[in-house]
Amino acid sequence: MGGFSGIPPFCAPDPLTLRDMEYTKLTYLCAVNRVFGFDCMRASKFVDSFPEPESLMRLNDSQITEGFSPVIRERVWILRKKETMSLAALDVKRCDNEGVRIYCRGDASYPRRLSQIPDSPVVFYVQGRCDLDSPRVLAVVGTRHSSAYAEQRCREVIAHLASLDPLPLIVSGFASGIDICAHMAAVEFGLPTVGVLGTSIDYTYPATNACYRERIVASGGLLSEFPWGCRGEKTNFVMRNRLIAGLSDATFLVESAIKGGGLITARFAADYNRDVFALPGRVTDEYFRGCNSLIASNVAALVENASTISFAMGWEKRPRSSSLRKKLICDTDSAEEKKILLALSSEKTMKLEQLVVATHLAAPVLMAVLTKLEMDKRVISDLFGNYSV
Repeated sequence: MGGFSGIPPFCAPDPLTLRDMEYTKLTYLCAVNRVFGFDCMRASKFVDSFPEPESLMRLNDSQITEGFSPVIRERVWILRKKETMSLAALDVKRCDNEGVRIYCRGDASYPRRLSQIPDSPVVFYVQGRCDLDSPRVLAVVGTRHSSAYAEQRCREVIAHLASLDPLPLIVSGFASGIDICAHMAAVEFGLPTVGVLGTSIDYTYPATNACYRERIVASGGLLSEFPWGCRGEKTNFVMRNRLIAGLSDATFLVESAIKGGGLITARFAADYNRDVFALPGRVTDEYFRGCNSLIASNVAALVENASTISFAMGWEKRPRSSSLRKKLICDTDSAEEKKILLALSSEKTMKLEQLVVATHLAAPVLMAVLTKLEMDKRVISDLFGNYSV
């Protein structure tokens, strides 16, 4: 496939020379990313052969003509253009100004899971502070035309994952429907989340999702392989799904028609030998035909309840350490606060009626103290009436 830059395929002479060369390796890799685009395997082999910009610029015309296939030869000429390197240098400068981190293939910081897939990008861009090498990563994907039923099941799974230690990272595609449901559920229940974009990092698509952007960045981050100013084509959204699958231990397809981006992500995950899960639906539901198809063909495991995925992945709950429990209680806490915090420290979650029994506090008093502790962010609750510390 072609590059991302829009640079015309024919390039007249006027290549960079060693004397002109003032660009860093980071600029060079961003230029390779622009020129090779989704042809990541060839891009990686090219960088292995020419790891530094100087190694490419030292080639003379005859070496380029005789040493490369027509496809690669054309890209070499484009890479040697001042225009190409200047655009890449501008990418690096913009990222630096906006606090966007650039990950390069081969660096120690490059995510381990992503490095294992054959078509990992030479570079990609991240806004936010997310641990892409989190010990547990789950991709949650599905249709833009999500149903209330699917969204509720999605939230239930993520609410359950919030009880695990360590917390899984939730990866999705920042699209409307199931993607945004997954991102926002992760934010609500305190899990880190990363949105993988089909556009450059500086662009929000769809525009209606702009209201979610800040919260997702604060809870994890946004990720893109596209250079600055890339507004996105249909192909971009298809290919970014391989990154969602490649970053994750497993993919959960919540709801999908027989064709759709979520189904493509699940198939990428299966191709990468990652676990795949799917929520079943009625055979008459158009937007569950993709899920049912994966389950029927044994590509995906059937998700029966909120704990199916964590159990299958071996993501067990771990008790809080005694040292952590002690830190929950302060000398300045009231007697009622101490009773509630001690009760919650012994369990992952408790419902209101369980707290009444455990603390021997009257319900009105208990609710008042719980409200104060929630406002102080020392106690959290979910939509199902579960309280935890």
